[in-house]
Amino acid sequence: LMMDELRSQDDAAAVACRWLQGHESIWEQWLPDATKCFSHVGLYNEMSKRFVEDRTDSTGLSCRACEPGTFSVELHDDKGLTHVCKPCPPGSIQPSGAATSCDPCHAGEYQDA
Repeated sequence: LMMDELRSQDDAAAVACRWLQGHESIWEQWLPDATKCFSHVGLYNEMSKRFVEDRTDSTGLSCRACEPGTFSVELHDDKGLTHVCKPCPPGSIQPSGAATSCDPCHAGEYQDA
């Protein structure tokens, strides 16, 4: 960048702008991926207002804490690691949300879906 500034006599902002325009493949890797969800959260579609199980179409996807009755699990795909929210299996419960597992129901209780 400094050599470009010396050669062109442009100010630093113009040189930096020119570098950004010509090197998008480098700097775009530095941007955070809104679909890279961590444990306790899962992929959420802001347009449909629903949790989703993949990022085939990443339009409108973000990460959101898993709701009560669900838990966060890893998803490995062509974009790397993320997490999705899955329903607790029958016979288990997760009342608090933002969880990584479900607990067995207590004696006399059940969850069928």
